[in-house]
This record gives sequence, C-alpha cells and structure tokens, in this order.
Amino acid sequence: GKLGRAVVLIDSAFGAYELVETESFDRRFGTLSFFDETYAERFARRRFFHFMRGRDGEMWVGSGQNDVELNAGFSSGAIGLDIVPFADGSVTVGQVIRISEGANSSTRTILSVIDNSETSQTISFTPSVGFSGSVNSDIGLLTRARFDTDQIGVSYQFTAGGLIARTTAATVEAP
Repeated sequence: GKLGRAVVLIDSAFGAYELVETESFDRRFGTLSFFDETYAERFARRRFFHFMRGRDGEMWVGSGQNDVELNAGFSSGAIGLDIVPFADGSVTVGQVIRISEGANSSTRTILSVIDNSETSQTISFTPSVGFSGSVNSDIGLLTRARFDTDQIGVSYQFTAGGLIARTTAATVEAP
C-alpha cells in the first residue's frame, strides 16, 4: 500500500496551477485480494460485495502481520494483555486489534493503557477475549477502510478442481 493526502489541482486560468490539500491527514491505500474455490465461498463473497456497496461501506482490514508482541499468555476471561510497547499510550487508546490463537479470533477496541516499564504495557478492553492464548498469539492492528472503487470485477477460471473466482480491489482508509 501507500500513504497520501487528497489534493485538488486548481487552474487559475492565468497560467498558474496550484495544488490545494483537501484533507489535513494521511490516508492509507492498499489492495485486497480474494480467492474463492467453492460455490458457497463465491456466493458469500458476492453477498459481501453487495453489502459493501462499493465506496459506501466500511470494513476493518488487518495488516496481516503480528503487530503487537505479548509478554505473557492470557486466559479466556482476560480483559487486559501484557504487551511490549509499540506506540505511546495516548496513541494506542482507541486502536482496534484482532487477537488470534489457532482457529479462535476476537476483535477488541483498546480502552486504556498502563505503562508498567520500558518493556511492558498493559492494554485493557471489554468484553473478555473469550479463549485462552499463549505468548505466541497473533495480535494485529485493524484499520477501518472502504473500497476505492464502485465497480469490482471478478475473474473466473476453470481448473481440474472446479471453478475458481479471483478478485482484487483497491482500498482506502476511512477515518
């Protein structure tokens, strides 16, 4: 992906051009790719695209990485996690994270941050995680985004295993 700000090119009609920023914040741009093999997956994807309504809908998009490192595991009733600090506490509050351990996953909004030491922060959220996890659990940051197009094309390919649907769509952060 990339970062950028929205600008407008203004022509004064006297030979001068000016780039005027229309937003004072950077937006993240990226691309999402989908690969669906079964009829149920293809139908669910079409339903999702219909629900999103092109540029109108918003969704949470993960980074696909383990953005937050844990200092300790957690129980299913945990409403806080001991993490290695990745940003200042004031920036961290309000961030949305996805906590994953195996097939289990939950999404939570960070409500408060306590700085324990240079290598430890406690983040709090509600409700509880709902499953137990180890120090190796994946915690990724989520960004609210929308599609950057109103038309999304789906490519179909016949293979020995059946029909496969592939889709690639540009996204832009929705602050």
